[in-house]
Amino acid sequence: MLKPIPINQGSFQNVDELEHGDAGTAHVFKNMLINDAGSNVARPGLVELIDLGDEPVIGMEFFSNKIVAVTRDRKIYSISRDGSYTDITGTALEGGSRPCFASDGTYLAIAGGGAPRRWGGNVNTELMPGSPPNCAYISYLDGYFVLNLINDQEFRWAGPTSAARDSWSSANFFAAEGLPDKTLTHTIFNREVYSFGTDSVEVFFNYGDTGVPMKRTFFMDTGCGAPNSVVQADNTLWWLDNNRRIVTMSQRTPIFISSPFDRVIKEFETVSDCFGYKIDIEGFYLIVWVFPSEGRTFCYDYKNKYWSEWDGFENGLSSIMRMNSYVFASSWNEHFVSDPENGKIYRLTNSVKTDGDYVKRLIRRTGQIDHGSGIRKRSNKYLFHVKRGVGTPGETEPLMQIRVKDDGGEWSEPEMVGLGFPGEPQEPIEVHIGGIYRKRQLEIQVTDSVDFVLNKLEEDLQGMTS
Repeated sequence: MLKPIPINQGSFQNVDELEHGDAGTAHVFKNMLINDAGSNVARPGLVELIDLGDEPVIGMEFFSNKIVAVTRDRKIYSISRDGSYTDITGTALEGGSRPCFASDGTYLAIAGGGAPRRWGGNVNTELMPGSPPNCAYISYLDGYFVLNLINDQEFRWAGPTSAARDSWSSANFFAAEGLPDKTLTHTIFNREVYSFGTDSVEVFFNYGDTGVPMKRTFFMDTGCGAPNSVVQADNTLWWLDNNRRIVTMSQRTPIFISSPFDRVIKEFETVSDCFGYKIDIEGFYLIVWVFPSEGRTFCYDYKNKYWSEWDGFENGLSSIMRMNSYVFASSWNEHFVSDPENGKIYRLTNSVKTDGDYVKRLIRRTGQIDHGSGIRKRSNKYLFHVKRGVGTPGETEPLMQIRVKDDGGEWSEPEMVGLGFPGEPQEPIEVHIGGIYRKRQLEIQVTDSVDFVLNKLEEDLQGMTS
């Protein structure tokens, strides 16, 4: 009897592997995505653009047709499409937080926990005029630069004209004081200021009164657990809340979406340094959240609503994903990420099957498969509908590694299956593993740098009495 094994759902780690009874979700789903046809494919790879030295890039923005990158030692660089770069630091960016960027069309403002700087697209950066207060987050709305004070409820603004944006006054303020919690960060969404506190979110709207332009319009009793986790995507906001859950808004109501990794995130020692990015790339619509202290990276497909995990692979071991910061260069139509260990910046693209000099390790490990019955079953063979002929002539044939675990026992020795060279027929690959089980886990792993596509998976089995 030929039985399908679903592969069109993502990862679920909110229960122990032995409790994971849904064969459709994978307990481990690493470095893979699910395309619109339901096939499992590799996530985008990385190709090096530039190496700025030993200090990792901690923030990037696209402005004046250049990538503006800030390194951990607070230097600032402008980078052209061909990889050439210029040190535009002037004086190092003050503060110790990850940089935040905002543009009024003429200048790019850069804040990092101290006095903010600005760049006009040439020469070096300079301090923003008017002596704005120290800040970690700055934004632009309706002609105003807006910033929130550190460890405070207070916001300052400058504007609405270009001349007025050069003047900051302690009299030009508004406050998020619905609760006594401090504002951690803020963002502009739907032409409103969203203030994220430790226990609440407050929303402010520009009423057009230049004396006090921002007034509160809405309040939510949900806070923020990581100020850099706030992401805009799909015409809404997403963030890690004060209960260590990833939430999104539905008509200004927070909706919890991270149940597949809820237990994992709650067990982390540190979550406050989590940061996130929206990455709409080559037909995939993704939000990626990085937990650097924990070395884990989770990806949510907000179109198809499933989760995966991304990581690196060095010397046979898992390592943190090379995504210390991200930027989309809009006029180039290219995506870039930075390395957490050095000054390398990579182009993120599906046309590359490696992560720079390292391979990607693709894994799909199922939950407990019982085909809807607890009776004993004899497995005859599997049919793997995969893309064949992906090897390079004259080189070693790329392999797919398959192993199984029956009834909570030990993993079997892996079966190594060749994926072939160009010209081979696109027929299912038969894999004869055999065995008798009630529940079985199946793991598929690929470490060769090839165009891997798993379209469908079936098992030929016969039922037995209990």
